[in-house]
Amino acid sequence: MGREDIETLISELHNQLVIDECSPQQLELMDKMNAHMHDWDGPEPIDPGLKEVLEILVTDVEVTHPKAAVVIHEMLDALMRMGI
Repeated sequence: MGREDIETLISELHNQLVIDECSPQQLELMDKMNAHMHDWDGPEPIDPGLKEVLEILVTDVEVTHPKAAVVIHEMLDALMRMGI
């Protein structure tokens, strides 16, 4: 699984987390996740790192958005397989 697969999962995540249903913290985490994807080939743009952002986001959404949590877990698994 590579960057394109991660981007597909991000698109799916955006579909799962309808913006109107997201908390301000979830929106901020999604913005940070997008910043990491935008600068994929460069240095880490911000702290926390992509993996940490996803771990925080999954904890935040797993009760209210279980389908989105599944997508985030897939992304974390993909990053782990990529050595990130």
